[in-house]
Amino acid sequence: LNGISCGLVELPSGHIPRSRNVHYQSLLDPQERILKSPEELAKVFIDAEISLSRPFVASCGSGLTACLIALAAFECRQENVAVYDGSWTEWAIKANPEEIIKCEIK
Repeated sequence: LNGISCGLVELPSGHIPRSRNVHYQSLLDPQERILKSPEELAKVFIDAEISLSRPFVASCGSGLTACLIALAAFECRQENVAVYDGSWTEWAIKANPEEIIKCEIK
Protein backbone atom coordinates (compact mmCIF):
# COMPACT_ATOMS: atom_id res chain seq x y z
CA LEU A 1 0.00 0.00 0.00
CA ASN A 2 1.53 3.27 -1.08
CA GLY A 3 -1.10 5.69 0.19
CA ILE A 4 -1.96 6.79 -3.34
CA SER A 5 -3.86 3.78 -4.65
CA CYS A 6 -6.10 1.50 -2.61
CA GLY A 7 -4.77 -1.46 -4.59
CA LEU A 8 -8.18 -2.68 -5.77
CA VAL A 9 -8.42 -4.18 -9.22
CA GLU A 10 -11.04 -3.19 -11.75
CA LEU A 11 -14.01 -5.51 -11.13
CA PRO A 12 -17.13 -6.16 -13.15
CA SER A 13 -20.43 -5.18 -11.57
CA GLY A 14 -22.75 -8.02 -10.68
CA HIS A 15 -23.53 -10.39 -7.85
CA ILE A 16 -22.87 -13.91 -6.64
CA PRO A 17 -25.50 -16.42 -7.84
CA ARG A 18 -28.48 -16.89 -5.47
CA SER A 19 -27.46 -13.86 -3.41
CA ARG A 20 -29.95 -11.35 -2.03
CA ASN A 21 -29.46 -7.64 -1.45
CA VAL A 22 -29.76 -6.02 1.97
CA HIS A 23 -28.37 -2.49 1.98
CA TYR A 24 -26.74 -1.68 5.29
CA GLN A 25 -28.76 1.53 5.67
CA SER A 26 -31.98 -0.52 5.73
CA LEU A 27 -30.74 -2.03 9.02
CA LEU A 28 -30.32 1.32 10.76
CA ASP A 29 -32.78 3.70 12.34
CA PRO A 30 -32.36 6.81 10.15
CA GLN A 31 -32.62 9.31 13.02
CA GLU A 32 -30.68 7.48 15.73
CA ARG A 33 -28.19 5.74 13.39
CA ILE A 34 -28.34 2.56 15.49
CA LEU A 35 -29.64 -0.88 14.59
CA LYS A 36 -33.40 -1.12 14.24
CA SER A 37 -35.35 -3.31 16.65
CA PRO A 38 -35.17 -7.10 16.14
CA GLU A 39 -38.74 -7.02 14.79
CA GLU A 40 -37.88 -4.34 12.23
CA LEU A 41 -34.67 -6.16 11.27
CA ALA A 42 -36.57 -9.41 10.76
CA LYS A 43 -38.88 -7.59 8.33
CA VAL A 44 -35.87 -6.34 6.35
CA PHE A 45 -34.65 -9.93 5.97
CA ILE A 46 -38.12 -11.22 5.09
CA ASP A 47 -38.56 -8.48 2.46
CA ALA A 48 -35.21 -9.54 0.94
CA GLU A 49 -36.40 -13.18 0.88
CA ILE A 50 -33.79 -14.29 3.43
CA SER A 51 -34.93 -16.94 5.88
CA LEU A 52 -33.69 -16.39 9.41
CA SER A 53 -34.46 -20.03 10.18
CA ARG A 54 -31.62 -21.25 7.93
CA PRO A 55 -27.86 -20.56 8.00
CA PHE A 56 -26.61 -18.02 5.49
CA VAL A 57 -23.48 -16.19 4.43
CA ALA A 58 -23.25 -12.39 4.52
CA SER A 59 -21.12 -10.68 1.90
CA CYS A 60 -20.68 -7.21 0.45
CA GLY A 61 -18.03 -5.50 -1.64
CA SER A 62 -15.02 -6.17 0.57
CA GLY A 63 -16.32 -7.81 3.77
CA LEU A 64 -16.83 -4.86 6.10
CA THR A 65 -20.54 -4.20 5.58
CA ALA A 66 -21.21 -7.95 5.71
CA CYS A 67 -20.33 -7.77 9.42
CA LEU A 68 -23.24 -5.38 10.01
CA ILE A 69 -25.59 -7.77 8.19
CA ALA A 70 -24.36 -10.65 10.37
CA LEU A 71 -24.82 -8.53 13.51
CA ALA A 72 -28.38 -7.67 12.47
CA ALA A 73 -29.14 -11.36 11.93
CA PHE A 74 -27.63 -12.15 15.34
CA GLU A 75 -29.94 -9.55 16.89
CA CYS A 76 -32.80 -11.55 15.34
CA ARG A 77 -31.47 -14.65 17.16
CA GLN A 78 -29.93 -16.13 14.01
CA GLU A 79 -26.50 -17.15 15.26
CA ASN A 80 -25.58 -19.33 12.27
CA VAL A 81 -24.34 -16.62 9.92
CA ALA A 82 -20.93 -16.65 8.31
CA VAL A 83 -19.17 -13.56 6.99
CA TYR A 84 -17.46 -14.03 3.64
CA ASP A 85 -14.65 -11.59 4.33
CA GLY A 86 -13.34 -11.69 0.75
CA SER A 87 -16.85 -10.88 -0.46
CA TRP A 88 -17.44 -9.58 -3.99
CA THR A 89 -13.83 -8.47 -4.46
CA GLU A 90 -12.42 -11.96 -3.95
CA TRP A 91 -15.29 -13.81 -5.60
CA ALA A 92 -15.30 -11.70 -8.78
CA ILE A 93 -11.55 -12.13 -9.22
CA LYS A 94 -11.80 -15.93 -8.90
CA ALA A 95 -15.13 -16.55 -10.68
CA ASN A 96 -15.49 -17.68 -14.25
CA PRO A 97 -17.11 -14.84 -16.26
CA GLU A 98 -20.21 -16.96 -16.97
CA GLU A 99 -20.80 -17.36 -13.19
CA ILE A 100 -21.18 -13.62 -12.61
CA ILE A 101 -24.79 -12.46 -12.53
CA LYS A 102 -24.83 -9.10 -14.28
CA CYS A 103 -26.68 -6.26 -12.58
CA GLU A 104 -29.16 -4.24 -14.55
CA ILE A 105 -28.89 -0.53 -13.81
CA LYS A 106 -32.33 1.06 -13.55
